[in-house]
Amino acid sequence: MRAHRRVRIAAIIGGAALFAAAATAVLVVARSLPPRVCELPIEPEPEPEHVPVAPAMSVAQSTPITTAPLPVPAPPADVGFVFLAGRHTYVSLDEVIELPKHGRPRILEDTYPVTIAIAEVARRDVPASLAAWLRHGAKIDGNWHVRVTGFVVIARVRGSPPDASEDLSVWTAQSVMEHGRPMLAARVDGAPGTFARRADLPEIELFSQGGEALIDDARERVLASSPVADVQQRWQAGSLDGFWYEANDARFDARTFVHPRTGVVWVVIHVVRPQECDVIGGNVLGLYRMGEAGELIEVQLRGAGLEELDQLIDLDRDGEPELLSTGSYRADIWRANGDSVLSINVPEYDLGCGC
Repeated sequence: MRAHRRVRIAAIIGGAALFAAAATAVLVVARSLPPRVCELPIEPEPEPEHVPVAPAMSVAQSTPITTAPLPVPAPPADVGFVFLAGRHTYVSLDEVIELPKHGRPRILEDTYPVTIAIAEVARRDVPASLAAWLRHGAKIDGNWHVRVTGFVVIARVRGSPPDASEDLSVWTAQSVMEHGRPMLAARVDGAPGTFARRADLPEIELFSQGGEALIDDARERVLASSPVADVQQRWQAGSLDGFWYEANDARFDARTFVHPRTGVVWVVIHVVRPQECDVIGGNVLGLYRMGEAGELIEVQLRGAGLEELDQLIDLDRDGEPELLSTGSYRADIWRANGDSVLSINVPEYDLGCGC
């Protein structure tokens, strides 16, 4: 037993001696090496989360608006104008795409004074980017939901065929497709309207009509403006009496609108006298908004290209108005600064009065 204990003690002492010798060897080697900084693994600090900070705004800027040009995106593929062609209602799909494969065009009957050619597009030939219209349908004028039942290529013209080409004597389906700016359109099962958006997307906001506040002030500003004075100079140079905006065929539109979400009041003054042949015409638009203190703030005062103003809408839901304008043969959505967002029209080939 005592011999066995001596063996265990000797083993323990021997192991300790070996450990001490190894530690001494490590210390000798460490002293022979150049000094070294201990490099412990350090986890990198996470980068601070980026939190966008809005620039400081004064009270007067709390409802941002600018007269500088606003960025204009490509024509939105999820919005189109509603129009009738024959017995059906269609939505224009103003995408910048090549027209898809389609059937043989044909002339629709009883559409005078517009001549319409239409060609069916099979569902298998509809661009993939438009498949969502079939799945979700459309919402017309923000009010009612309609189904999309098919797609067509459609072209429209008016006027005299020889004025489009001296080789033409009558409109044919092929010549209408050639001269009528063919476009892709969705056929819907609803009643006519003005504009439509794909039904699964946020609705376009429609401004409501306001009262008479600030209209008189806005009217005075527009009538005293340079754009109105420029037309008046041409009017007087043509030996015409009075003011051009008081002519029998002039239109003076003065309205207020209220944004449905922000509650901001907007004032629109639109003065127009058609320019036809040698008739002196003018077209001036004044757009104002009511400030927080009830003051009138000018947003735009310029010559306008719109025939008449139907409605203010908020297409992008950014609080800024777009101007919806429809006429007999065209429809437009404009930014406040006059940049076009969306436009369709029926080309006219007619010399008319000979001017």
